[in-house]
Amino acid sequence: MNQQLKKSLDELKNEYPSFEEQIFLNDFPPNTKEEWLNEIYKVLEKSGKPKDLSAISWKTLDGFVVPPFYRKEDLENLKFILDYPGVYPFTRSKKFTQSWEVVQYIQGELEEIQEKIEQTTRRGADALLLPIGDRNYPFIFYGSSISLSQFAELQSYLKNFSFQTHFVGSSIDLYRLIDTYGVKGNILFDPFLDYLLDEDGSIYESELLEIVKKNLTSPFAFIAVRGDVFQHSGLPPAMELGFTISAFAEILNILHDGGIPLVEVLPKITLVQAIGSLYFLEIAKLRATRRLIAFVLQGFSVTDYKEGPKQFAVSSLFHHSIYDIHNNILRNTLSAMGAILGGVDSLVVFPITAVNQTDDEFSRRIAINTQLILKYESHFDYVVDPAGGSYYIENLTDLIMDKAWKIFLEIEDQGGFRKAIENGYIQKQIKDFQKSRIEQIKSRREFLLGVNQFPNPKDFIIKEFPTLQLMGKYNENHNSTKTIQLFRAATFFEELRLKTELLSEEKGIPLVQLIPFGNLAMQRARASFILNFFGCGGFEVDDPGDLKSKQEILDFIEKFNNPRIKTFVLCSSDPEYLEMFKEIRDVILSKEVPVIVAGLPETADQLRQLGIYDFIHIRSNLYEKLIEYQKLFFNL
Repeated sequence: MNQQLKKSLDELKNEYPSFEEQIFLNDFPPNTKEEWLNEIYKVLEKSGKPKDLSAISWKTLDGFVVPPFYRKEDLENLKFILDYPGVYPFTRSKKFTQSWEVVQYIQGELEEIQEKIEQTTRRGADALLLPIGDRNYPFIFYGSSISLSQFAELQSYLKNFSFQTHFVGSSIDLYRLIDTYGVKGNILFDPFLDYLLDEDGSIYESELLEIVKKNLTSPFAFIAVRGDVFQHSGLPPAMELGFTISAFAEILNILHDGGIPLVEVLPKITLVQAIGSLYFLEIAKLRATRRLIAFVLQGFSVTDYKEGPKQFAVSSLFHHSIYDIHNNILRNTLSAMGAILGGVDSLVVFPITAVNQTDDEFSRRIAINTQLILKYESHFDYVVDPAGGSYYIENLTDLIMDKAWKIFLEIEDQGGFRKAIENGYIQKQIKDFQKSRIEQIKSRREFLLGVNQFPNPKDFIIKEFPTLQLMGKYNENHNSTKTIQLFRAATFFEELRLKTELLSEEKGIPLVQLIPFGNLAMQRARASFILNFFGCGGFEVDDPGDLKSKQEILDFIEKFNNPRIKTFVLCSSDPEYLEMFKEIRDVILSKEVPVIVAGLPETADQLRQLGIYDFIHIRSNLYEKLIEYQKLFFNL
């Protein structure tokens, strides 16, 4: 045996328990699932909750329930648990390595793009993603496209670099690109994209077949499924995946009927998927994608393929916000980690300012460095399918596969993806889900850090961004049954807060004055709640701290004569509100501003009769209340 190898093996022995240590470990056998459940039930019983795991389980946006823990035995019934990386059906990975292509998205005018490409050569990217054509967002991710008339000059410039290049744009623009130019690069051409986004159905089977027949021997990919549009329309992972797989199956069906060998065309297809902040679900979604690809291909009698469609991931912009903008760095990091651990082939991390349709050298550098740090400092490229064997992620993979497959079969019952978008089925499913998702965002049942939860009161974007061109606004009057809307979750609060900023420049920032008293723990909790609540609307909240007596409260109210005070908010425990308000009622109402109670005490009806204007509590619809108070504070 090689002496160096023998030495390494001897050193490895130190990492494993000795025989005596193994005997010692046997004195501490693992707990059974029943023992864990009994302990959980005891805790639930002590807290007054029913002995039911549903009380502490997670009900996802897709509607399936994730229990609070999994055990080894929960893996036994999973059919894919013995799959290997790089081996069909590729649940664990399509390759034997964890490497991925680091891609930089570059947008802007031609000269600007050339300068950005020069910078990218020094940043460490492997490839570029360029928006092409005459249509901008939502056909591209953000910013502005390079027109087709300028493409020849750009293509000539790109020859100076060894980058792999990807192109994104509308269906019609990319069709022209393929049809007219000898493009050297991967084209993310989705034949259904334009129909979904603006009811332009100009790309049909004949054009798709023509493209494939002309370019089948090309080394580049030239067909795509833009699954990212489903996440950016507000869909959760399994629903998004079901639609993506359905679109993929529809493309295969067109090609199969046109006599195209599917095994040959598979490497020419790219699945573009947006990866959001639901970290474990996103990892599971990407693993489930590969297995569902295999299921779909089995329907075409294809079970032996060495290279399937490419998985091209982009960091989701759905939860990004212009307010507290540096939170977007954290969101991007979660997205990138989920994408890499899920086994993508290529990854784009968008700049934190993308939501404002722009970027700069700093934001682009942070975007690319997010990937480089994960690769070269965190060594995410060292282990293939690191999620393999995780009780939690393996089971999430199974749950997402099951849910997505059911959605796929429902679309098949409609006649397939093409007929489902032509008869409006897909669009209706998306629109119906959007309504419930938006309600959750507005009522704060879905948290957006820095937006509808823990806002930064010192954030004023008018001063920070001279030009505002926020993307992804939701149009509630959108009546089309044929098109879908892409939007960002934060836009509702961004518009509201921006309006507060604009009105405040003229009239001053409205001041919400707290009156904390009584039980210290409750008053602090409710003062914090109100600070958070009104801060989401851009209003200033003043907290004087504990006012220890009736006289101290009265003195505090009397000495305050700030014209910016638009309301007083009482913060205390429920039993203390009624008696204290009776004592201070005449003085506080003399200020002629509304008086609000933090909470919803049993004495609410009596308090309202005495002059309390409103009750702000955990079940209040945050967005609707802020709109109401914005109108009240500014006399709109």
